[in-house]
Amino acid sequence: MDVTASATDPLIVARESFFTPACLVVSAGQSLVVRNEGNALHNLTVDGTWFGMDVPAGGEIRVPSLARVVGANPGNYTFSCSYHSAAGMVGRVIVR
Repeated sequence: MDVTASATDPLIVARESFFTPACLVVSAGQSLVVRNEGNALHNLTVDGTWFGMDVPAGGEIRVPSLARVVGANPGNYTFSCSYHSAAGMVGRVIVR
C-alpha cells in the first residue's frame, strides 16, 4: 500500500553536479520527493532497480512509495543522475 505523500516526505535536491543530501535513511513505504534546483536536466536512477525518472530544471517528481522501487528488499541503494554521474552526481539511500 502506498503512503500518501506529506510535508514530511524525504527530499533530495538536485543541483548542478550533486545531490543534497548525499545519503538519507527512509522507510520502504515512504514517498520520496526529488526537486531539481539546478539549471540543467537531471534524473534519478536507482542502481539495481527498474527506476529512472527525468527531473527538468525547476521541476519536482514524487516517488509514491520506495517499496515499488526496491520491492521488499531493505538495504543500501546507490542513486545517481545518469547524465552527470561521471561528475560525481551520486548518492545513497538506506531503505529500512
